[in-house]
Amino acid sequence: MSTYAVISTRPVVVVGGRVFTDLTNLIVLYGLVTASKVSTLRKHNGTAGYQVAASKKFQFWAWEMDSDTQTAGDANSFKIVYADNDAGVNTGSSATFTNPEYPGDHASLGNVYYVTTTFNARSDTPSGSFYFEAPASKYPAIEGASTAGVTLRLEIWGYEVAA
Repeated sequence: MSTYAVISTRPVVVVGGRVFTDLTNLIVLYGLVTASKVSTLRKHNGTAGYQVAASKKFQFWAWEMDSDTQTAGDANSFKIVYADNDAGVNTGSSATFTNPEYPGDHASLGNVYYVTTTFNARSDTPSGSFYFEAPASKYPAIEGASTAGVTLRLEIWGYEVAA
């Protein structure tokens, strides 16, 4: 009996173990945070925070992080959140958000935590998958909780779908 493998010609992207097959509608949002700062997520060339369209919801599916200021032993985390306002980039604190909502409806939930003992800032890009939704007209955002002096650059991958 022979075994055959079929190689797909369909383009895909894999982030944090999540396979994205609908690349046409894939949305990648960017944020940057240090210590206890917050950032409303933006599209890569965006000058304002990304706001979920009317009658849609944004589904967070995966994240990817990098840092050029992180060193071995730094403990870093960030929280996923959405709010009623564009809080800017790497500014203020969680109080900067208007009506913030975290996974599980509690600010202590939703931490995405990464601890490194060996970290090469230019080649290590930790990533993971998770699921969270931001409803119509909200601003997806992140809140930093990293070691002081460490800057985290984050990409959040997901889709905007009908609510």
